Parts: sequence; structure tokens; C-alpha cells
Amino acid sequence: MGLVHMLTPAGINVLSSSVPLSSAFLTCFHMHSLENFGVMMALPHLSVSELSKQDRIVIVMGSTGAGKSSYIDIATNQRGGNISHELESHTLDIRPVRVKHPTKGDYVVFVDTPGFDGTNRTEAQTLSLIAEWLVKGHKHQVKLAGILYLHPISLPRMGGSALRGLAIFSKICGIKAMPNVVLVTTFWTGADEGTGERRESELKDNFWKEMVCNGCRTRRFEGNSTSAWNIADLVLENPPVTLKLVDELVSNGKQLSDTAAGVVALKGALFRLFGGWLPWSLRKH
Repeated sequence: MGLVHMLTPAGINVLSSSVPLSSAFLTCFHMHSLENFGVMMALPHLSVSELSKQDRIVIVMGSTGAGKSSYIDIATNQRGGNISHELESHTLDIRPVRVKHPTKGDYVVFVDTPGFDGTNRTEAQTLSLIAEWLVKGHKHQVKLAGILYLHPISLPRMGGSALRGLAIFSKICGIKAMPNVVLVTTFWTGADEGTGERRESELKDNFWKEMVCNGCRTRRFEGNSTSAWNIADLVLENPPVTLKLVDELVSNGKQLSDTAAGVVALKGALFRLFGGWLPWSLRKH
């Protein structure tokens, strides 16, 4: 298996093109069969070609179990049709759904994405999937309003996979896109207020500090439609943005494995390949 379906260096013919990766990158891939996943598809699944230039795109990202599908279900009044109660990753593909803004009447497309720590794909495979969709959208001239990155306040600590996922996300966006990013904490309902506030402060003061300093905002998702749209409006009020990853792939003609996000995903894969030990020559790159 010498090729992984990705995108061309210049983003040309992305619907049918595949790009060879470096041998180290390919070594770290482990392909999984998708035959028995039993994916629920309650949300209308739009292809990029079905998106309009009038649509405002809000991408929802975050770790597996962070509540991405739940957030979109609540914002679009889907009433739980896409919420998973399983331990495995529920969202396996990019799933856009169009809905009218509840007060402004224009069309907003929420895009559900798989987490980088999913059980069915490696971080590099998930990055490939997201990168391809972003480049297709860019070529189709869709307007990306921004990205919401969800994090469960119930998570007791930031483990290795959560840290790598956050690092990949940061590199996907780049500094210039940070004003179009909202870092969202979820699952406040039923959480101990004091514990939640301590974890929230730790996120802002440590793990999210650089992104916040570069202009991104933080909010709590309170589990209702009003809260969902108040958060979405923070990015919808901004001019459309082009992400760093798209610039690297389209404008600079890089392969995915050579982008800033790709390098982080590669290091994570090598870290696991070497059993938790990363060769010194790779630690500073």
C-alpha cells in the first residue's frame, strides 16, 4: 500500500488525486477497514459541490467525545440523532449540515469532524481527511467563518493524545486565523463548579495560553441552542478566513507531510512507533 488518498501539492484535481508520502510517514500509517463501523447518518450530508458561496462555514473540531456532534445536533435542532453513546469514535467522516441562522436568516453550515484521537484512524489519516476537505472547499470558494474547538471540562488532565490533537489543530489554523477560533469547554451540566473552574483556568493559563494571546476566544457551551448560537456568532461576525494549512498546501505547494500540522502528526506517529520514546534527532523538529 504505497499511496494514501490525500491531495496534490497544489490542490489540483483533489477529487481523484493521490499523493505519495515520505517513507517515514507511510510507515506510521495503519489502515483500518471501515466495513463494520455502523455509522449513523442522521444529519444531511452535503458534498463540497453542494455548498454555496452564500453559506458561512463553521467547522467544529475537538477530541473524540468532546461533544462535537451533540453541539451540532443542538444548534440544528436534530434532537440527538447523531450523538454517540459508544466508547469508539462516532464521527468518521466530514459531515456538513446546513441550517438557517435563527435570527439573521442567512445560511450557516456546521461541519462535524472526527477527533485526532479516534479509535479507527491515526492522527495522520484524520489530518489527511480534514486537509482534503479544506482544500476542496477553498477551490470551491466557500467562505470559512471560523473554527470551534471543543474540549470536555470533565477531562481530568491533558494526556498525550489530547496535547497532540491540540497542537495539530493550532498548526492547521495558524496565527492569522486565531481571531476566527473559539475554544469551547463542554459538559458543564452536572460538573462540579469548583473543579470545572480550576480546569478551565488551567486550560487558559497553560495549554491555551498562546492561542488566546494570538486572538482566539474561549467560551462555555451550556448545552442549549442559545448557547450554541452565541458561540457560533463569535466567528460568524468576522470576515472569512483562510487557514494556514490551506495556504501551505495550495499557495506554497507543499505535501501534507511537509506542512506544520503534518510534521506534528508525523512526530506523534513516530512517538507511538518507538514505544513512547522519540529519537533525539526528531525532538526539536
